Amino acid sequence: MGNVFDYIFITTLYSMFVLIWLVILGIGKFAPQYLGPVQTFLKLYIGGLLFVRYNPATYKDRTFREFDRKIVFTCSIFLLLSTALIGGIKNRIVKEAAPHVNKTVDTVKDKIGLES
Repeated sequence: MGNVFDYIFITTLYSMFVLIWLVILGIGKFAPQYLGPVQTFLKLYIGGLLFVRYNPATYKDRTFREFDRKIVFTCSIFLLLSTALIGGIKNRIVKEAAPHVNKTVDTVKDKIGLES
C-alpha cells in the first residue's frame, strides 16, 4: 500500500465487514447503530476515490497497479452486497421485530391507561 488513501480505504472496509458480521451474528449491541454511518462513509469514500483516481482527465498518465485492481473489485462487491444484502437484512429485522415492538407498546399503553 502506497499512500494514506489506500490505508483509509482498507481500514474502513475491514471495519465495515467486522460490523456487518457482528450484526449478522447478533454479537454486540453497538454494531447496528454504527453500521449505517460507516456504510454511508464508505460509499461516499468509494465514490470519491473512484472518481478521483479513474476519471478520464487524470487517468491517462497513471499505471494500473495491483492495488487498483483490488479497489475496483472490492468496491464492486461492497456496493452490490451493501445494497442487496444489508437492505435485505434490515428489512428482515424490521419485519420480525415489528410484532414484538407493537406488543410491547400495547402492553405499556395498557399499563399507563392509554387507548391502543
